[in-house]
Amino acid sequence: MLADYPLLNVSWLGNQTSTLESLGFVQLMDYKVEPGTGFARCFAHPQHYCFAEIGQIFGANGEAIVEHCTVFSIVEQDWVVGAINREVNQNDGIAYIWRHPKKVGTYYQNVSFDEFFQAHLRFRQQILDDLGITVSTDVSWLLLET
Repeated sequence: MLADYPLLNVSWLGNQTSTLESLGFVQLMDYKVEPGTGFARCFAHPQHYCFAEIGQIFGANGEAIVEHCTVFSIVEQDWVVGAINREVNQNDGIAYIWRHPKKVGTYYQNVSFDEFFQAHLRFRQQILDDLGITVSTDVSWLLLET
């Protein structure tokens, strides 16, 4: 699959993968980002019950135009709490997803992934406390496909 992306920043991908694994994330799978041309790698955290995605989106010339990291949690009553490491603009698919009333997102720029991850966990806990709900403990890929 990596061979399908000749301009993929493999060094960045490797560094991000190592960082996530050092924080306890387990790689689930690689996949193509649709629509358009993009590559993503999904991870799960079996102790904190959340997911992470790292990815690159490519422009028409094949060069990476966006590199991103996201962390998100599935919680009761169809809520999703997510965070991304860059400012979201109106053309992003993420901005569209976060318009749903039960999908709450934040962004944190220019911080280490550890800080980013900890900020997500604190924000998620605030949402859980405010709504009186709990996080889903299912971190299987099948949960994401539904």
